[in-house]
Amino acid sequence: KIPMPQYYSSWDQFDADDAAEKLDEEAEQQQRAAREARQAEKDCILDEMALRPDGDRQRTTTARPRVKLSIRRSGRRPAPVD
Repeated sequence: KIPMPQYYSSWDQFDADDAAEKLDEEAEQQQRAAREARQAEKDCILDEMALRPDGDRQRTTTARPRVKLSIRRSGRRPAPVD
């Protein structure tokens, strides 16, 4: 046990802001660890769903692969007023 005078004098040296900051950092680290664990679990589930038995991935959309896009390079046509 700490003697009573020393106990009360130690309150002058206690940094409440520092203690609160340490508690906040610990809570943030716990939340980050829980978030990363949930994300890893989601990724694992998605990988299990997406991989076929032969190791190849299955298509997740019905879009045609490698569709050729036509892009106009000239921008807009000049108007007769220009």
